[in-house]
Amino acid sequence: MAWAKRILMIGDFKLHLPESLRIERRRWVKGFIRAGWDVQTFSYRNIIHHFTPFHKRKYALFFGQKKTEESLIQIAESYRPDVVMILNMKDIRLPCLDVLRKQMKQSVFVGRDNDWNPAQNKERIQIASQMDIVLATNADSWLHDYKKAGVPICAFMPNPCDPDIQHPYEFALLLSSDILFIGRAEHPMHTTDPERSVILKRLSQMPRARLYGGLGYGRIEGLDAFRAISNTKIALSINADNTQRLYHSDRLINCLACGAFTLAKRVPDTDLLFEDGKHLRYFDTAEEFFDLADWYLAHDEERERIACAGMEHAHREMNCTRMAQRVIDLIETGSYDALWKYIL
Repeated sequence: MAWAKRILMIGDFKLHLPESLRIERRRWVKGFIRAGWDVQTFSYRNIIHHFTPFHKRKYALFFGQKKTEESLIQIAESYRPDVVMILNMKDIRLPCLDVLRKQMKQSVFVGRDNDWNPAQNKERIQIASQMDIVLATNADSWLHDYKKAGVPICAFMPNPCDPDIQHPYEFALLLSSDILFIGRAEHPMHTTDPERSVILKRLSQMPRARLYGGLGYGRIEGLDAFRAISNTKIALSINADNTQRLYHSDRLINCLACGAFTLAKRVPDTDLLFEDGKHLRYFDTAEEFFDLADWYLAHDEERERIACAGMEHAHREMNCTRMAQRVIDLIETGSYDALWKYIL
């Protein structure tokens, strides 16, 4: 009998917030378990508060970091994982990682990156350089930055979905809309695609559009976020940066997996993920977005056909179990099977 392999997942699981229900880290845990692996999690930012009375992050890090890292090292030594997967490379420091690597010589270390411009973050590049594999949500210059840092395997790996909770929900009048967008109007640390600001400002003036999290509108969390997506006629997906090959934030998969007809800003080679006119519609400009929105709001049957096809494709190709198996294949063979495969 082949025993289950063990994976230690380190990340910010936000266990104290409703946000924990919709973050990517949760999906990786479920995916690996369903793929047959044993999973031990370490929620770094939650555990740090067990060792300090301070709530502000900078004080918590200063007073609780040492004991948190000691706890992580003890758990790793006790669990002896086959794989250590760091789901956010901001959630570990080099001294702690050095100890883990020395103690866990048999483990494969995998880093996951969902952030922008790694070359501008020296500490993140240093952390990544200690990984055996780095997975990123782009297949362009940001991924190449990790290869230049000496990472043996760098691979594109898009965001997974969870069909168990990302699917169409019952109609809810208070959550219904013609057009929906969830996210900030502008990225707080980077230049934002000007088309995003133009579209959102115009949507904010439309009575049947709903914005959550930007332009003064409140956030929506937990299953209500997925219920709102499933109750809209059109979901907007647009990154702050749309120049990176295959790069989409998890907004795209969230919209498609919940069964919403999705209008997405085009990025290079994006049809390898979802096909234009079959699974969703892409646009290049704000004017094109509103032209498409007007047409599909007036053509229910065509809109619903594409929405259904997009959801089925997302559930089949991007579900968390299948995505976890691709990561397992990459760890065990150095490759994985997908139309959008990109490995450096």
